[in-house]
Amino acid sequence: MANFLRKAVKQKKEYLIRQLAKPGRLDNLKDLSSYTLSDLEKEHRKLHKLDEVRQRDHKHQL
Repeated sequence: MANFLRKAVKQKKEYLIRQLAKPGRLDNLKDLSSYTLSDLEKEHRKLHKLDEVRQRDHKHQL
C-alpha cells in the first residue's frame, strides 16, 4: 500500500510540474522538483485562478 501511495504522489507531482512548466505559465521557473505536493498544488491553484481572471478580462475587452 505504501508503494502505491508513493507512486501516486510522484505521478501527481510530475503532472503538476509539467503544468507549471508550460510556456508562459511561470516567469521564473524554480527547482519545482524540490517542492512538496502541497506546495505544487498551491502554485497550480494560483496560476489557474490567474488564468481565469485573464480570460474574464479578455472577454470584457471584446
